[in-house]
Amino acid sequence: MNENISENMKNKVPEVAFIIAAGKKHGIGHVKRCSIIAERGKRYFNSYFCIPGYEGYSDIKKIVKFPIINISDIETRSKIGKVYDLFVTDCRDTGRRFTRDLARLAPVISIDDLGRGTMHAVMRIISLPSLK
Repeated sequence: MNENISENMKNKVPEVAFIIAAGKKHGIGHVKRCSIIAERGKRYFNSYFCIPGYEGYSDIKKIVKFPIINISDIETRSKIGKVYDLFVTDCRDTGRRFTRDLARLAPVISIDDLGRGTMHAVMRIISLPSLK
């Protein structure tokens, strides 16, 4: 185990919240990608999915095999001191305030985000376009 990991984390399964843009404007590609990441990591961390506006898209519930939460769940948990260990955002254009507020609770990894919020992420991942 890494020496930099605190004693509290050694016995705790990390909790990761995936915050994803999906729906009419964004499609479900972000959901598929994060579901694959969560599935591959399920031995190492617990995953939760926050997909604002997903209601009415039955395809999303077929893809996501993890608990689906909403933003107010994240806010409520943070107020009682039970925060997530990591946020992964897969949104195209996050705002600075949104990502900054998340980063105050836990580190943020940003995937394919072109918004100004990426300045508050500890890591920014830009994937290559799919060539068909």
